[in-house]
Amino acid sequence: MSIDAILKRYVANPFLINGLKFDLRVYVAVTSYDPLRIYLFHDGLVRFCTEKYSTSKSALQNPFSHLTNYSINKKNAAAFQQNQDDAQADEAHALSSSKWSLQMLFKYLRDQGKAHELENFQQALEDLIVKTLVAVEDKIASVASGSTSRHNGFELKQFTGIPD
Repeated sequence: MSIDAILKRYVANPFLINGLKFDLRVYVAVTSYDPLRIYLFHDGLVRFCTEKYSTSKSALQNPFSHLTNYSINKKNAAAFQQNQDDAQADEAHALSSSKWSLQMLFKYLRDQGKAHELENFQQALEDLIVKTLVAVEDKIASVASGSTSRHNGFELKQFTGIPD
């Protein structure tokens, strides 16, 4: 019997920005599994909770401080900040919005004097993506080998994570 499941470990001590928990979503195009060929899109999304993160017992039930899902947080009318296109937004509005581009996060970290941490983070993110795809490479390559059009397409994958 086969069971499909997603296993997650709750990140109890996440990296916070202005007291808010956030997640990152990056996109990767895989054009081949044999040989493995990956293209990382160097931008992505940063989605923020709309209330300050807390591990107090009462706060654990608050989805606006623990769940980074944009659809949930936009229901928090008191705190939700609609984002604007980064090119059109002034920096003050952009920094308070509930969604950033990944490049905006990188700029924020550099401006905060965290360039070294940013380099380490970017390398760890790339390593995680490559290791994840290498883990499934053989299985997918063997399934794809029977396809007559295996060189005529690509897969677009998203990776979402919470930095700690």
